[in-house]
Amino acid sequence: MLAIAGLVNAALLFSRAGFLEDLREIFPPARTQGDKDASRFLETIERLIDGCRTQSEDVWNAAMELSLTILRVNHSSAYATAAELPAILCSLPVDVWAEYLTDFRDLVSSIGIGAIGFCLGTLPDQYQRHGPERTGGFVKAVVEVATSYGATAGQWFLERKTQAAKRMLAC
Repeated sequence: MLAIAGLVNAALLFSRAGFLEDLREIFPPARTQGDKDASRFLETIERLIDGCRTQSEDVWNAAMELSLTILRVNHSSAYATAAELPAILCSLPVDVWAEYLTDFRDLVSSIGIGAIGFCLGTLPDQYQRHGPERTGGFVKAVVEVATSYGATAGQWFLERKTQAAKRMLAC
């Protein structure tokens, strides 16, 4: 209950009541009762979103959009991601949090939850090594490949199994 109250408070603070409608649609009480990951997700996402709210409205929105994107597909993946994100965000400069979360969401939207491992492990390293501009360009290319040729092609590009992808982030 406290987690839901925290989400409602932040959504109203940022005039984003639409997020609450999306959450209710994706996460109806009847479907989530007895789902341990669903309960843990609410507690974990509230802590993540509260931490993001203290940074900026853009970061909060990006974290909420990412969470809802993953939640639409799988409760367990949403919970696991929300649990890992605070430590990952703390490893990045605050000024790139919104970009990182948006890139994460775009990859999951175009490829599916198979991109989560990359986004939690490799994407933060790419932000630190190549910067947000180059990394963002790479993510846009992955999304374009996935949109044009399918999720598997996007995943291969993401994992740099193609020559074009290897050249994009070569040192």
